[in-house]
Amino acid sequence: MCAVSSSPEQQPVVNSTKKHIFVASSSTDLELARQVTEFLSGLEGVQGECWKDQFPLGLLTFEALEQMLQRCLGAVFVVSAANLHDINNNVMIELGLVAGRMGRARVAIYTVGDVQLPSDLAGITCIQNSNCEEPRGPQADRVSAVRRGIPSNLATRLSEWADSLPAMMTGLPLTTVLHGYSGHWKAALQLDKWHSKPVGKNMVALNYDLLLQIPGNGRNGIGIGSGRLIVRWQPNKRGQELFQAMFLVCSSVSDLTCQKDGSMTFRTESLIRQLAFVSGEGALEPEFSDELPANWIIGWKLTPRSSAVGLMDVAYCAQVPENWMRGTGGAFRQHAYFG
Repeated sequence: MCAVSSSPEQQPVVNSTKKHIFVASSSTDLELARQVTEFLSGLEGVQGECWKDQFPLGLLTFEALEQMLQRCLGAVFVVSAANLHDINNNVMIELGLVAGRMGRARVAIYTVGDVQLPSDLAGITCIQNSNCEEPRGPQADRVSAVRRGIPSNLATRLSEWADSLPAMMTGLPLTTVLHGYSGHWKAALQLDKWHSKPVGKNMVALNYDLLLQIPGNGRNGIGIGSGRLIVRWQPNKRGQELFQAMFLVCSSVSDLTCQKDGSMTFRTESLIRQLAFVSGEGALEPEFSDELPANWIIGWKLTPRSSAVGLMDVAYCAQVPENWMRGTGGAFRQHAYFG
């Protein structure tokens, strides 16, 4: 056995929670953007990133913005009265993209001079130079040493806005774009085959909760499912009473794909099956066993129901063991978020 040691040149990765804040402007307002970037970087726990330094040559603007969104948790857009003619072009397009991904609370507009902003931007924090009194207090004192040419009233407001942004650990993006089918789904199914036996006049029902996380491209989604499997089964032998049972079940979800016709398919693999309740003597085996005979792999297909908005028709069939269980039912998305 030999020990492996790191070379002196290797530096440990620091799990920092420093706030990276993007600063954007038109090319003619670049000097103002650099001032704001320098000011932000002088604040404790903040790192400003000027667009000029973050947009390498050969990279399209939207590609560069996508990369920026992977590491920054706030953005400041700089606009001056002298260059107001640029406001309705690239800077406003970028502002819309960034605000849509980060959320309006994490975006600020920093104006210099008498800038009249469109009314549609009223919901975004605007740090405007005005004739109001100079701020006083501890926050003003803290920023006075690092404001570097920025008027003190604007510096204080910019510092307060940056301080209000919740931090995140390094290496994770602030937001992730998910497909609209992501979220909390509820499904109710009636099985017509169970343990390779036709259900017939018996009853086997599955009430299931699915938590799905699907990338924006609609492929390789994952999730978890849990619920109750309820069984009422009349044995073939005369004299035996009706068996009733309830299982608590849990499965992993994988290979989720959203199809072109609006349907989605995925597989569940059983993780746990717990017998929560049973009545009747001489229970069937292994149908009423507390142990899984195998890890069931079930194929699901959810198809939009044409007669009801928001509902999906569900087809449910065991793949391993093949045709072990089969059923149909319906599903709807209860929440677009998890919990």
